[in-house]
Amino acid sequence: MTTERERMLTGKLYYAEDSELKQLRSHVKILVDDYNDQIHTKPDRALALLPNIFGYIGDNAYIEKGLFLDYGVNTHIGQIFLQILA
Repeated sequence: MTTERERMLTGKLYYAEDSELKQLRSHVKILVDDYNDQIHTKPDRALALLPNIFGYIGDNAYIEKGLFLDYGVNTHIGQIFLQILA
């Protein structure tokens, strides 16, 4: 049987309120909130959260405060990435 997460990852229609997807969203939103709260006051601690937020993040990546993600683990970012959010 195909899970809603598998359906999502293959581009099929899926039920976003599935318990697995809700748990995944909740987990990443807590990490993203921590990241956004700390990036200017404790940048080393904030940047250390990025590998737990994204499926992959390369060395020397930096994302300005204002990061927002639904799942995070589906996003892969390469080397020397800089994102300034307006």
